[in-house]
This record gives sequence, C-alpha cells and structure tokens, in this order.
Amino acid sequence: MEYVHSDGIYTLELVEFTYPTVLKRKQKAVLEQENKLIIELLKMERVGMKVDMSYLHTCFKKCEDEIQKLYEELWEIVGEYFTVSQGGVIADYFEKKLGERPETTDKSFLKKHKEDRVSQLITRLRRLEKWQSTYISRIIEVAQYDNHFYTQYGQFNTVSGRLGSDAQQFPKERILTEEGEHYEKENGEGKAPIEYEIFSPRRAFIVEGGNYNKIAYFDLSQIELRVQANYTVLLKRPDLNLCRAYMPFKCTHYITGKEYRFDTKEERARWYETKEDGTSVWLLENGESWTPTDVHSETSHNTLMALAFKCVDKYKQYDHEKESPVDEKSFKKFWRYIGKMFNFMRNYGGGAKKASEALEVSMEIANALVSGWSNTFPEVSYYQKQVAAKVQKSGYATNMYGRVYFLSNTDKAYKVGNYNVQGSCADMLKRYVIRIGEFLRENNCKTLPLANIHDELQFLVHKGEEWIFPHIKRIMEDVEWMQVPVVVDLEITETTWADKKEVQIKAA
Repeated sequence: MEYVHSDGIYTLELVEFTYPTVLKRKQKAVLEQENKLIIELLKMERVGMKVDMSYLHTCFKKCEDEIQKLYEELWEIVGEYFTVSQGGVIADYFEKKLGERPETTDKSFLKKHKEDRVSQLITRLRRLEKWQSTYISRIIEVAQYDNHFYTQYGQFNTVSGRLGSDAQQFPKERILTEEGEHYEKENGEGKAPIEYEIFSPRRAFIVEGGNYNKIAYFDLSQIELRVQANYTVLLKRPDLNLCRAYMPFKCTHYITGKEYRFDTKEERARWYETKEDGTSVWLLENGESWTPTDVHSETSHNTLMALAFKCVDKYKQYDHEKESPVDEKSFKKFWRYIGKMFNFMRNYGGGAKKASEALEVSMEIANALVSGWSNTFPEVSYYQKQVAAKVQKSGYATNMYGRVYFLSNTDKAYKVGNYNVQGSCADMLKRYVIRIGEFLRENNCKTLPLANIHDELQFLVHKGEEWIFPHIKRIMEDVEWMQVPVVVDLEITETTWADKKEVQIKAA
C-alpha cells in the first residue's frame, strides 16, 4: 500500500512539474494522443499471442542436439573443452595458427577467417545459443502458464517516438541445420524442406481457434521510404527516383496525355490504373509504361558507375578494365544487398566509415555507395541538409504530427532528418491504433487488436467479421498530409504466422 501511494504521488508531482514545459513546447496534442494510446496498447498486451508449445519444445531439443554435435567437433579440433563465450581459449587457438594473437575474436574477426572450420563452428554455435536462449526459451518461459506470449510495448523508448515491443525482436528467417544451409545455397533462399529446419519463430505463433479462427496482418508497404519521398515533395524538390518508386510521378496518361496528379485523394488513387495488357496507363518520357523504381537496385547501379564499371545491361551485366565483371547473379546477391543496406543506413545518417564497418566492404566501395546514393536520390540529400541547417539554426525540428525534436548538441543535427521521417511514421501508426480501436467499439465488433510488429498491425478476427477488412485498410491508407500514396497489404492465416498469405482487397 505504501508503494502504491508513494508511486501515485510521485507521478502526480512529475506531471505538475513537467506539464508547463509540455504546453510551452506546444506538445499537448502529442501528449493527449499518447494518453489515448495507453489503453489501446494495454488491451493488446492482455490478448496475448497463442503459441504452439509442443513445437517449441521440439525445437529446443533440435537446437540442443545440434549444439552438442557441433561442440564435440569443435573440442576434437581444438583439443580441449570450452564454450564459445571463452574468448581467451579461442584467441589461444588462433595465436597458434596465425602466429600472432588476435585483439578480438568477435564476429568480424571470425568472418575474415570464414574458411577455417573452427571459425565456422564458433560462429554457428554462438548463433544457435543466442536463438535458443533469446527466442525459444524466452517464448516458453512467458507462455508456460496458458500457452500465450504476452508482449509489452514501450511508447517512449526511442527519440523518434517509435513504438517498441519485445515481440518485434523475433526474426522472419528460420534457423537451419548446416545441411539445410548448404541446400539453400544451391537451390535458393527459403527452399530448404522443413526437415532441415531447427526453428522458425513465426511457426511458433498460431491462431487462437474457436470463434477466432484466423489472424489478419495489415502491413504498411515501405512506409518510411514513402514518407521520405513525401518530404521531398513538401520541400518543392520531389526526388524523381524515390517518387517514381511509389507513383507515376511526371508520367502522362497514354490516352489523354495529361500528367499524373497527386494533389487530391481521388487523383492519387489513380496510380495503379492499368491497360488491358496489365501495364500501367501512365507513360515515361520514352513512351514506355511506368514501372516502380527498384530503389535498391538503382543505388547499386550508381555505386558500380562510381567504381568505373561500364553498364552493358542494367542490373544484369557490368564490365571493368581491371576488376572482375558483375553478372546478374552477383548483382542481386552482393551489390543489390549492400545497396539496400546502405539505403536504410543513409536514412539514419550513416556515412562511408560506418558502411565500411557494418557491411564489411573496403573504403573504396563505401565511398562509392555514398556517391551512388547521392546520385540516386539527390533531393533526399537536399532534404537532409535542409533539416540539419534548420536544427543548427533553431535547435529543433517538428514532424508531421507536431512532435518536436530538440537537440542541444547541434553537431548531431544530421540525425534529425531521420527523426522526422521515422517519427512521422510512428505517430501515423499510433493514430491508426487509436482510430481502429474506436471503429471496432463503435461497430460492436468482437475482433481483437493482437499486436503491432514494426509497420504491421495484427488482429484476431472473430468469425463473420471479415467485412471490417476494407474499413481498416481505408483508415490506414487515409493520411491527409501524404501526397505519395500510402499502400496497405493484407495477409491472412488460419494456421501459423509463418503461413500467412496475401489477400487482395480494396479500401471501403
């Protein structure tokens, strides 16, 4: 009782002390939205995600067996018993082998020696032990009472305002046996049969059953990149490549010759119109039908250009006077991958040095990525510079929902461009949670909001309430300040999260 009373009093004292600052900074509307969100998140936390406990226990045993098998091989090679967390023993082994003692035996060191079987075993064992403790054991521990994983949300864990939860840590990919990984190298990602699977996090989460026999997943398609494109539009400097990834910007109608407009909801909604042959009704300058820009491939292409490669066939074949040529397979597997990673990294303010370390590429390639990105998205670069200049002058910036980001150290001003983008997306999603909650109550729906995972909202669908799908899609796609179209994809499962399938619907 004493704790409850003192905690309540302390909270009220904090409110009394800080509320004048909230008003002075014009953050009352933001605070009110966060307050409304608390009860909606509490409801989601209490629903819980049902899990398949027998599957989890089977996966734990598979993981344990694989760990034991790999340790036995490792101990036989090294000649002593140890765990992969004992850096000193590992350093001793490599000192004998390399003739000098490594400063660290971390992931980057092991990757440099990836041909060494000991490196392979240690890397794999560290990954397996992490998955076993962080994912399998964690879900079993939380769900052991009633077979439900109860996630917890953090509204204020990030500067941007982005929602966080412990369910967001579960990866999409599955972990396979070594045989399974070799199989996928030969046959393609995701192709390994289920017998090679040790654990798939999403296969552990299943439908509730009874009247709740399906789960619906509403996912905002590439929303941060769309919002980034929108910011360039608002600055009157629309970025051609980024805008064309999501709408036929500056394209003309094949019959009327009129340019695509995006000033109103009705005009924007015409972005997906097609001819009878399925191609877009909107034409590029060369007369070809518009197709969305592959932004990651475009960055990769311009990176190769910066490295003095000659383009023979875009995204498929590049030649160089001294370096090995790049074919379609290596473009997709390596160059597009690092282009994609750098696109996201650059939005967070990362430069060449960070790219070199994180992507484990030379500084020459890292600098080419910076150049390639700037050539691909010149107006995004302009946007970031404008935000940084504004913050350096005034010490703050404001996102599209009025959330203010103050920065005492203006040397970090380059980060605020991303705060605006990510924060606007975060507040957009928080508003969805509130509005959809109101819609479900107003219509006496029994469907329950289940979880928020990144840019996806999940719902336990009550039997017979599928009619709400287009209404939820409409709520999520109706963003008054967005001139770049917002697109929401719907997926459904009647079994497990891993088995969800896309469903085509139109907004109400």
